[in-house]
Amino acid sequence: MRKYYAKKGSIPKPGEVWLPVGDKAHLMMIHLIDIERVKAFIPEELTITTVLPGKTLGLVFMTSMGPESTLPYHEFIIAPALVKAGRKKGFYVTHIYVDNEKSQVGGRLDFGLDKQMAEFDWNWEPGKNGHVTVNKEGKIIISIKYKKQVGKLPLRLAGGVYSVLEDKLIWCNNIFKARFGFTKVEYITLPESPIYKDIRNIGIKKPILSIMGQNMMGYMGDDTQVVAFLPDRCK
Repeated sequence: MRKYYAKKGSIPKPGEVWLPVGDKAHLMMIHLIDIERVKAFIPEELTITTVLPGKTLGLVFMTSMGPESTLPYHEFIIAPALVKAGRKKGFYVTHIYVDNEKSQVGGRLDFGLDKQMAEFDWNWEPGKNGHVTVNKEGKIIISIKYKKQVGKLPLRLAGGVYSVLEDKLIWCNNIFKARFGFTKVEYITLPESPIYKDIRNIGIKKPILSIMGQNMMGYMGDDTQVVAFLPDRCK
């Protein structure tokens, strides 16, 4: 299928593919989440996928897209459940923060993603331990501490993402290619964080697996499709 690429520096139009080019790390943390705990955060039109008895998979992302990307920005994402509608599987995003207003507008217009503006402080140094802090209006949303990457295996990782745009259930594919290795991650959230209660209600604790990718490239918003119409959403 032919891809239509967004013009660099512009807000991507519906159907256009975003091109991310990493200038720091691409952190992906995998969690086992209790299905009963996460149900309240997932639209009823989506079926939560079971991977172990009573459990689904959740993902937490932290990435940085540099000046060679369609838009340069940092992004922090919580996608606490693997879901499906029909035959298509993907992760449903519940929390997403960026530091580029064009990314915020594009995410909301194209996918219905409720992107929030935030500030990111990342002391990135290749081959060393580090941390990144996400702040909003003077409050720390989350701090992520990580260990230096172990291993650098070239891999291509792809995964679908679901979102709701007005009365439409949207699915798209995201593809990341990087030199991936293992890391160890620790989250720190304080009671004043706007996501403190949600993280605890969902049950996001220590990841079962954390990986770091460097020299990341890929596609976001690839093969975007309307999977279903949800007329009751607009009533």
